[in-house]
Amino acid sequence: MDIITFNYPEIARISDIKDSEMMWININGKIIKSSRIALIMISRYIHDEYLRDNTITSVNIYVKLACTNTIDIVSDFINKGILKFENDLEHNRDLYEIGKKLFIEYLIKIFCNFTQSYQDINEENFCDIYDCALIENDNAKIEECISFFASKMSILDEEYKIKTIQRYGYDFLERTLMSKSLTILSEDSLVQTIISLSEFGNSFFCLLNHIRVELCSKKVIENISKYAEEHNLESVTNQVFEQALIHRTPIPRKLEISHSFFIDVDRIQQLKNLEKTKDDYERIYEVLEQASSEDDILTIKIAVKEKYSDVRDYGGYNMILEAACRNNLSLVKNLFNNGADIRSRCDSKRTILHYFCMKGDLEGVKFALNFIDINDKGDDDFTPLHDAINYSQEEICEYLCAQPNIEKNVKNNYDQTPLEFAVLLNKQHIVEILQRNEFT
Repeated sequence: MDIITFNYPEIARISDIKDSEMMWININGKIIKSSRIALIMISRYIHDEYLRDNTITSVNIYVKLACTNTIDIVSDFINKGILKFENDLEHNRDLYEIGKKLFIEYLIKIFCNFTQSYQDINEENFCDIYDCALIENDNAKIEECISFFASKMSILDEEYKIKTIQRYGYDFLERTLMSKSLTILSEDSLVQTIISLSEFGNSFFCLLNHIRVELCSKKVIENISKYAEEHNLESVTNQVFEQALIHRTPIPRKLEISHSFFIDVDRIQQLKNLEKTKDDYERIYEVLEQASSEDDILTIKIAVKEKYSDVRDYGGYNMILEAACRNNLSLVKNLFNNGADIRSRCDSKRTILHYFCMKGDLEGVKFALNFIDINDKGDDDFTPLHDAINYSQEEICEYLCAQPNIEKNVKNNYDQTPLEFAVLLNKQHIVEILQRNEFT
């Protein structure tokens, strides 16, 4: 058994500071008690929480751990400055996960040093190496990891692929698909992987734009169309199939497309006659709104490509934010599917999620949550839930409160939690919703 010990002398210096305030960390239901000043110095997460609320006395986190004694090891580290543990992958990984959750840079660094002992990248250590490359912003190592994963796409177990891509998200898969090292069994297999991932977030479906669907079998083409119809993503398939027709190869394979493509030359000319200025902002929006209502995807595609969709009004709204403000989810999706920035913010720092919450558009909220953090803060640190409360959107409040990752005690710049804000505004029904969901 290889036992390793690290001394953290900063703990001794921290103990010289006479601060009687104690603080508790609840990790998976197990309590670590220490001086508040020590925890603030060690953990950047606790430091930031303290800056938000200097009366804080405890934090609660859940971390998936492999070893039963990891929390005791961390407790000794925090209180004694001694980090003593078995130098195996499981313990190092546990310490990293806690370090990442609490932003304890010392623990993260120890794990990154441990991964340097790996000779080569393989399936077992891939996540370890890639996590450290991301933390250290090591672009060369990141590219090496992407290249490895791309080169193994044809032989990796499907469950492993799905789990890894889920962990690292849309950008990771896009970079994999664009890698020169990419090897696949067939376009069919790649499409099936993307459809499986889309069940966890529709944004993955848009990556079909990187697939040569003209090489897919009829059955897979039908699966693409079926998924798009069931999830209102026909605008994506319109674009994918259009590109397939444009770039089709002489390979003798039939491609049946049930979608028609509508082109309005007059509308495209009308768009191009407008200036990309605030003065023409409203007219640009009207053109895009009409194009969306008539499935004129080409006009929307041109608007995004030529930056008409980026024109902003005097409040900093661009076309995708304006569409959300006007409860036009269809236009939001069409703009996004053709390349518009789904995470745009206006001058008040609000996103489409904030505006769908204000307007009470539940489907819009569900769509926006695929891309935007439920706890995202706009002007005055208002979260989407604060905005839904302010606009008396009870259905939206009910839905947001039921989401497992919502922060129940998050405060705006006026030091108000959602519950305190609802009480202040006398929104009694919303107060009941919040209390029923254990907001305090």
